[in-house]
Parts: sequence; C-alpha cells; structure tokens
Amino acid sequence: MKDRIKRIGRWLGYPLLYVGSLAFFFYVTFPMEALRGRILAEFDRQQRQGRARDEAVMTLEIGALEHYWFTGVELKQVRLTVPPRIDAQKGPGSGLSLGSTDGAPPLPSVITIDRCRARVRILPLLLGHVFLDFQVNAFGGSIHGTAPYATPGKVDVELENVHLEQVEPLKAMLQQQPIVGVLHGAITLQPVDGKFAKASGKMDLQLDDVSIFDGKSKLLGLVLPTAQIGRVTLAAKADKGQLTIEELSVQGKDLELSGEGKIRLNESYKRSTADFFLQFKFSDTYRDSDDATRSLLGKAGSKIKPAIEALDPQRTFVRAKTEDDFYRFHLVGRLDKLDIQPAGVGGGPGKTSPGRSPLLSASPGGLRPGRSAATDALEDFTPGSASAGPSNGEPAAARPRPGSPAGLNAGGPRPQPAEVE
Repeated sequence: MKDRIKRIGRWLGYPLLYVGSLAFFFYVTFPMEALRGRILAEFDRQQRQGRARDEAVMTLEIGALEHYWFTGVELKQVRLTVPPRIDAQKGPGSGLSLGSTDGAPPLPSVITIDRCRARVRILPLLLGHVFLDFQVNAFGGSIHGTAPYATPGKVDVELENVHLEQVEPLKAMLQQQPIVGVLHGAITLQPVDGKFAKASGKMDLQLDDVSIFDGKSKLLGLVLPTAQIGRVTLAAKADKGQLTIEELSVQGKDLELSGEGKIRLNESYKRSTADFFLQFKFSDTYRDSDDATRSLLGKAGSKIKPAIEALDPQRTFVRAKTEDDFYRFHLVGRLDKLDIQPAGVGGGPGKTSPGRSPLLSASPGGLRPGRSAATDALEDFTPGSASAGPSNGEPAAARPRPGSPAGLNAGGPRPQPAEVE
C-alpha cells in the first residue's frame, strides 16, 4: 500500500511542483515596469490619434505599478492632467465669463488617484466567468465594487466619503468657484443580454453638508458669502435601458433645487442621451445677505435687474427665468456634448438662442474626453464639453426644441432627445 502511495505521489508531486514553481517565478519576475511603460505609451497614442501635433491632450502619470495578490495589480500615485478647452469661436468679451478677471489663461485640471486596485476573482474564473473587484482611493474617500468582463453579471459600485472640494474637474466646471460636500451612495446595473442599453437597476446618491462660495473667491468681480446648500439627494431607477430620475432635491437654507427627466443608456457613455430639466433659485435671505449678493442675484421684490441677467449679452438667465423666480434649464443630447438650453418664460418654443453663455459650459474646465474605446472608462469619470447651436456638427433638424416638462412650469411641448445611431 505504501509503495502504491509513493508511486502516485511521485507521478503527481513532480508535475505539481513544476507548475507551482513556474507560477511563482512568473509572478515575482513579471516585468511590471515594462507593463507600466506600455500602458502610458498606449494611452498617449490613443489621445493623439487624429489630432494636431500641437494640440493639448490628456496626459497620464503612474507613480508605481505593483502586484496585488495573485490575479491583480495595484497602481499608486496616478495623475490625469486634463488641458482646458479654449473655444476659438468665442473671442474675449463674447459672453458672460465667470473666470478670473486678471486675463490669466485657464489652468488644466488634475485628477489625482492615491491608489487603484483591480483583481480577477479566482472561483468564478474556474467556471469560465471573469469578474473584476476594484477599489479606487481618491478625493479623500473610496470608490469600490465589482464588474463583469465579457460575461453576464451586474455592476455594483459604492462611493464612500468622496470630498467634492478635492475633485478639480468639478471646480473647473463651476468656473473655479469652491464647493464643499461629501458624496456617498451606490449604483447597481444589471445588463440584459450583456447590453447596458437594456439594463435595469438603480442609483442612490447623497451629498451632505454641501456649500458653495467661500467669501474669498470672486464671481464677476464680487466676493460672495458662503451659500449653505445642505443635503442633496439623487435617486434614479433604470428599466430597459432608461434611467429615470425619481428624486432630485435639496434640503438647505440658501438654495432651492429640483429636477426631473431621463437618460437613455448605451454601451458607450458618449452615446447615452439625456433629456431632463433642472431649476433652482437662491433664498431671499441669501440674496439680501450683503451688497454683493444683492448686486449679482438681485434683492427680492426689487425691480432692478440683477447683474447675472443684465451683464449677459446672450440673455441666458433672462430666458431661463420662470414666473416664480426660478432659473430653469433643459439639459438634452448626448452626454459627451450635453446641450444646456434656457427653459424659462422667455425660452419657450420658437425662442431659440444664437449661442450660449460661457457660464453654462457643461465642460469641467474644457474637459475633452478621448475619442477611442480605450478611454471610455476615463470619459465616464470626466464629462465632455457642451456645444452650442447647430455649429456642433449635428443636423439642425435633429436637435430638440426647447420646452418644459409637466412638473416644472409647463409651457410648451415636451422635447425629445436627439436620436443617435
């Protein structure tokens, strides 16, 4: 019996030792530095593809690339630098600008990720399914979850303690106005037939202790006191590829905000289309808090037009104003070039604008997403810039007409999002 066990052990032991040794030395000697260089080179090639030689593009830096357990990798000190977009069609003074008043050029936005980990689950792999566990430590918090790769399964993402003041693209989108708040929540999507265009799921996000302005930064040359926005709640449900906003509300003393609408999901972030309305107004108490707020936002009951309306040659906020003093906007079109249209009393059907104020730029500091599938994940994190009027290359007939939904001061037929093939 012992001799038989020895023979079996000899036949099994040597192959197992060989396979184990091969796997171990492959793991410890894998050229991680060469992989890091390949990732950087491929990212740069994808960014420069189809662009002019002197055109500024996004740049990626990776401090270190290391092993993570046996089936994963860990990236440390990752920096994504996004150049500002300069609209050549708008010269100086061609609209209301909320940028710096000293004429300094806009600075690039830098996204810093302290640590990023991704690992393939072993047990599902044995059954022929590939599931990735990931964790990103950035912006003072973490983003972690699970996603399938070329296999059926749902996407789960959780956000914990993400600090808005550390998200530079968000600050750039707000024209360098400081914003404070902590984001947490969860997103779950279940693709149908492997397609997100048919996905179902839900989104529950919450922002706590949100405030904007800091009593130091200038807006149109005025220093505004801090506006306490409070808690922002966003709840949405996806069904058959259509994400419907069920709740978008603010619980704060200085701002009222609400919204409604839908987003048609697609396999690519760039091809997803939005059709929703957003309205807001500052409280009478905040507008009357000092001379700066009275000048920019207007004192409640005053017949003097506020600077935010009087100084804009596009009359953006005039056309966005409703009868109850809200500013209402229609966000419509593809997410990579979201169009923001005034949708107040003066912005109804037949009253389209020849252009849009730079104040309403949907681009965070001119964020310009990559054009290839290799950077889709980055585009999901960095929204693209808005385009004004029919000059963005789309047929004028395909663009939706401004209007209003039933729940937000209805005043015209409800527009439909542009069809995307």
